Amino acid sequence: MEARRYAEEIGSDAVFAVYAGRVLCDWGKSDAPTQIHSVRKSLLSALIGIAVSRQDQPGCDHEEWESTITSHP
Repeated sequence: MEARRYAEEIGSDAVFAVYAGRVLCDWGKSDAPTQIHSVRKSLLSALIGIAVSRQDQPGCDHEEWESTITSHP
């Protein structure tokens, strides 16, 4: 499996992929806490996509639209 080989080459701790409600692959330490980076936009995009597909997207006012997220260590 090419994806697994690549994940191992770059030192991934775990891979867990789901598509259409089905688990496609699961290996490594996917059941243990791990440090992650650069996932905020991907996760938010996925959640927004789910809401849009369900036609369940609440509106936001101008203040919310202009808001930003501040990360704290």
